[in-house]
Amino acid sequence: MKTKGRKFWTALVLLGLVGQVAWVVENMYLNVFLYKMFNASAADISLMVGASSVAATLTTILVGAFSDKVGKRKLLMCLGYIIWGISILGFGMIKVETLTPIAGSVAAAASLGVTLVIVLDCVMTFFGSAANDAAYNAWLTDKGDDSNRGKIEGFNSMMPLVAILVVFGGFMGFNLDLASSWSWIFAIIGGVVIVLGALGIFLIEEAPTGKLQTGNAESKERVTYLENVLYSFRIRTFKDNKFAKFVVNAIGIKDFYFTPDQLTTSDMAWSARGCKYASTVISRPVDNPIPGGLYYKEGDLVADSLDVITRLFGPKYYSEIFTDMKNPNGSIKKEQDIYCTKEGVFPVNGEFLNCDADAYFTANTEYSVGTFIYTEDNLYYVTTAGTSGETASTHEEGIVENGTVQLLWVAPIARYEMRDKVTE
Repeated sequence: MKTKGRKFWTALVLLGLVGQVAWVVENMYLNVFLYKMFNASAADISLMVGASSVAATLTTILVGAFSDKVGKRKLLMCLGYIIWGISILGFGMIKVETLTPIAGSVAAAASLGVTLVIVLDCVMTFFGSAANDAAYNAWLTDKGDDSNRGKIEGFNSMMPLVAILVVFGGFMGFNLDLASSWSWIFAIIGGVVIVLGALGIFLIEEAPTGKLQTGNAESKERVTYLENVLYSFRIRTFKDNKFAKFVVNAIGIKDFYFTPDQLTTSDMAWSARGCKYASTVISRPVDNPIPGGLYYKEGDLVADSLDVITRLFGPKYYSEIFTDMKNPNGSIKKEQDIYCTKEGVFPVNGEFLNCDADAYFTANTEYSVGTFIYTEDNLYYVTTAGTSGETASTHEEGIVENGTVQLLWVAPIARYEMRDKVTE
């Protein structure tokens, strides 16, 4: 299914961004509101977080299955966003001075306020999860296919990060010690969510969801609502729906450790850029050969137990740039370990179960957006598709054009050396 037209992308960005802004406020600032306005204890805040988490989980599962059953994503999204916004407005009405005449004292009013905020948080979470987590995300899945799903998920994945910037920037203009500031915050966010819910009536185009079936694509058997809810919890479902690929990108994250033993699926393709292995010994046979992508500092032990490693790096990097791992007869040097001698990343080997791969720079070659290209010295990321130039790039910061390709510098390429194993 091709998702054409500005209406779809406008709905995706606006509903996704505003929804995430509301969640950021709920997740990061509602506890601040509870503490500053009602002197809530740590136990009160923990109770609120726990209760809303349970509400969000159950709502997403139950309402998601319900939206599959009725196929009315648009109605659930629009109506859900409107009620979600109304519930956000409700927080601005909970004030100690308003509750004091009812409770009889300031202390009792504060205690009542804590209770009301926790209850309203669960109510808000129900409608927010129903509209955003369940219906909105299911709608994106309905609208996507192999030709556009990556683009859709890319835009949608940006929304939480943009929302954090919006919220943090916006909150700088408020004094959070004043009740009036919180009234304005909830009024603005609630009002925007309501408006977006109303706009969704005109922006959202219902995608055909088809009949509710079992998880077997070949089966046309209709299933009940309860069967659909329980489907994801069945052991058979886990066995029949294995991960095809697992990708970790941790470039720029200091000392991010990862070990393939953490993966439960034994025959999946995977790649890990910018990580370090938590252990240099990988126990499962499927994890050998070890793909590249790892980031090490000078002096770090990269790998030992070379007797179980058949390929460590990308083919070009392994066979033509550095050949120290191999004996003259082509066998692996089992009596030596690999140590990093120049800080950087090792290119990813794409031969392992057809996992993600880095491409060695080749002149006059077409590269698509998202491709990782490496030279003898640097790793780059293609930000604008095109054809490479005659010579490899050498820049070590920012984006520079090579031919008609725009290349973003990611990291230096590591160097290593073989050292004899230390014997005690």
